[in-house]
Amino acid sequence: MDRAPVFQSVGFQKLAFDSVEALRSQARQIWGRPGPHCAADFLCQQAAKRVFRMTPDSLLEADKLLVQASEIVPRGLYDAWRGFLRMMQVVEMHPVNLQQNADEATAFVRLAMEDEPQNSYACALTASVLLILEDTPHSSAQIAQDAVTMNPANPLAWDALSTAAIYNGHPDKAHLYATRAQRIGGVGATKAWLDMACCLTRVVTHNYSLAKEYARSSHILCPDFRPPLRYLLALAAHEGDRGEGERFYAKLKEQESNFCFERLAKDRDYPMAAFRKSGLSLDPQFL
Repeated sequence: MDRAPVFQSVGFQKLAFDSVEALRSQARQIWGRPGPHCAADFLCQQAAKRVFRMTPDSLLEADKLLVQASEIVPRGLYDAWRGFLRMMQVVEMHPVNLQQNADEATAFVRLAMEDEPQNSYACALTASVLLILEDTPHSSAQIAQDAVTMNPANPLAWDALSTAAIYNGHPDKAHLYATRAQRIGGVGATKAWLDMACCLTRVVTHNYSLAKEYARSSHILCPDFRPPLRYLLALAAHEGDRGEGERFYAKLKEQESNFCFERLAKDRDYPMAAFRKSGLSLDPQFL
């Protein structure tokens, strides 16, 4: 019987990812005083960790680190991260100029594609930004697939491919891709992000109990991350659990002062795409 090459297995891909992360964390100890490229990449690594804390302050700190990295060695990858964090600010509805940030996000990732089209991480970040901000499911799926092909051990590439599959109407594929992303990179800084990706795919595959588990995990790891709260509230409303609904509503209201449940239930511009694509509807008068 033919077997897939070992490097295509999720176990091998996780090993590759973990090995690279371990090497990065010890780079300064191994090589001593870094040259300019290593110094810039170190700043980018620190920025990425702050991006996945997903607070308003941490995203602003990440952007400053990426500016410093770009001043040392300009790279498309750093532009891609700057675009990605701006996309986060828009989706999270942080206190920024949302339209300006959306415009800057797409401009940054286009610069990234001009400079480093062969970089898997730059492609993965670009695919996510263009999908969310410009609604480009087919081209984003292709960019994400390119990112996976270039580096199958990149969890953000699988995550981008999963989100594109949701938008393209392939929920089962989306779940497989999100699960692979979570198994490869679901530790450390990216765990809350990748757990939330699994929540989304469980919503569109109608496994709501597992969707809640993933959303709870994401929320515990990153309490200031708003999507888990939004989905926990929506799932409570779907189940008619008013007590849970009121609890998550209060938490979300603390972070999103202008939030109201009717907006979550009816506003198609509110960031709940996976819930809408699942076919579920909510009673605007639940709370």
